[in-house]
Amino acid sequence: MIYSHGFENWYVLHTVAGQEEQVAIKLNTLLNQSLSFYLPRKEVIHTVNGREKRVALALFPGYLFIQNDINALARFLCQRAWNGRVIPLSAQHRYLSVAPHEMEQLFAMAGPKGIIPVSKGVYEEGRVRIVHGPLKDCEGDILFFNRRKKKARVRISLVNRSLDVTLGLELVGAHCNGHD
Repeated sequence: MIYSHGFENWYVLHTVAGQEEQVAIKLNTLLNQSLSFYLPRKEVIHTVNGREKRVALALFPGYLFIQNDINALARFLCQRAWNGRVIPLSAQHRYLSVAPHEMEQLFAMAGPKGIIPVSKGVYEEGRVRIVHGPLKDCEGDILFFNRRKKKARVRISLVNRSLDVTLGLELVGAHCNGHD
């Protein structure tokens, strides 16, 4: 996904889950310009037929971040009959912008490729301690850890709301005797 390094003027578009990338490409083509989109993804570990496989899934399915003049984009969407298929998030008749510190947190976790890698942790004294990865400094925000599925539910702040997201987390080392 194309993105700018600035953290100002970011908005969220709601679209059909699984179609986020196609929407970004189509909007760039229709508007005949290079827009700054960001589609954060998370790497998770799926077990299929006894084999582990790492896959990248959308962090927020059905949502696409855009850095642009949201009013002009909303007018374009209405004129092109996209209204209803791609909707800027709004409340009380105002488009909601993502706070710069929230975008900075997303970029810090997902890096330049936009993929939040699986974090690594060890089980010590009845709790999981993160030793590597984007969750290393977020231990207080981890709500739940499923050792068998290698996933953690984490609370993050976005658009002035607290959201719970699931991220990859695997135990490593000799102290891997935690509980599900």
